[in-house]
Amino acid sequence: MKILITGVCGFIGSHLARKLVQNRKHVIGVDNLSYGFKENVADLENNDNFEFFNLDITSDEFVDKFKSQNFDIVIHLACVKSPRYGNRMESLTVNSLGTENVLEIAVNSKARFIYGSTGELYGKNQELPFTEESSFRLGKPEIRRWSTVISQMYSEHLCFAYNEKHELDFSIIRFFNIYGPGQRRDWMGGPQSIFIESALEGKPMEIHGDGVQTRDLTYIDDAIEGTMKILDTPYASGEIINIGNDTQISIVNLAYMIWRLSNNQSKPKLEFLAYSDLPHLYEDIRHRVCDTTKALCLLGFKAETSLESGLKSTIEWHRANKGRVFS
Repeated sequence: MKILITGVCGFIGSHLARKLVQNRKHVIGVDNLSYGFKENVADLENNDNFEFFNLDITSDEFVDKFKSQNFDIVIHLACVKSPRYGNRMESLTVNSLGTENVLEIAVNSKARFIYGSTGELYGKNQELPFTEESSFRLGKPEIRRWSTVISQMYSEHLCFAYNEKHELDFSIIRFFNIYGPGQRRDWMGGPQSIFIESALEGKPMEIHGDGVQTRDLTYIDDAIEGTMKILDTPYASGEIINIGNDTQISIVNLAYMIWRLSNNQSKPKLEFLAYSDLPHLYEDIRHRVCDTTKALCLLGFKAETSLESGLKSTIEWHRANKGRVFS
């Protein structure tokens, strides 16, 4: 089986590639290394079942390279996250034109297409938990973060459009707050990344807002298991499926837990920062709660890793990789 993965040097992409190669699948990995790191797949470089190409999915070079190749599955994970400090044009372009290019390759191959979307699409919807049928409620266009959400929403519509036009077999995965060893160690890795880095140095953990906002964090091994179940069954064809953990925790309690698991002897150090004091316009999602009923009923999948166990492994990875430039 020949599988194309875009964003292969990213967090989820590298873990998924490793799992597929272990299962004797032939993986073609693509990444332009703007957000991913080549070191994340260094252990696969000498494996005959893995090939890596440094290409931009928005480029003609990418399309020309793969338009005549035959793949069994195309897994599209390359995207630009919320451009909190950056360029929303990059987010809109990569997450729209890039997706169209990858879809064209899937159509030419008559491959199954898996799109890695995000639970952020539910936005500010206050009807909890978020099922796959929940409505989207987004914020003002002045806020940069919504450019990513809009572009990934467009990508989901592209999947349905290509199904209508080309009978493309597709599945959409909405990932919720994936964390674990190999995650980015800056703000792009999520609040737990920043908290771990601060806690290991005994520095105050910066909390935006009042800290009462909640998240449901999903350990990377669980996310990969859920993804593999989607790859392995026809039940997921044409479906949108939440992959997450339905156990939520407040941001302030997450900080407390990370401080304790980092073996700090002093009282936790917290630094609260009002949204109005941030150097950019920002809107937070107050509560993000994933409904995982569909994944359980359709796939038999439920995340099993406890938050404390997952954080322990993640903290040890951060500790072991302190000072390294990647992730």
